[in-house]
Amino acid sequence: MEQESISDTIKNLDSKLDRLSGKMKDREKEIDELNDAKSELEARIRVLESEDFEKIKKDLYSTISKIEVFESHHDENKEKWNMALNFIVQLIWVSMAAFMLTKLGLQAPL
Repeated sequence: MEQESISDTIKNLDSKLDRLSGKMKDREKEIDELNDAKSELEARIRVLESEDFEKIKKDLYSTISKIEVFESHHDENKEKWNMALNFIVQLIWVSMAAFMLTKLGLQAPL
């Protein structure tokens, strides 16, 4: 009986040690993942610290001003196209009216 009790105790200890070993491996994996994330963040911070923020700010304002110039030219061109299309539509209407008047044999009012 005592032999079985020692055997059971050893089996229990082995199973507990296996569980503890598994948990320890899981924790080591989590620690490795956290260390990797920390290293990645440190690398990103180094890159950000090395950047010249004044240059980036100037580049940003330059890009914004270029976009504004482009938009203003686009608006001018849009207005010109609208005027041209409006003229073409009016010309078509006058031509259709003149054609209808000639087909009906009526004289155009002056």
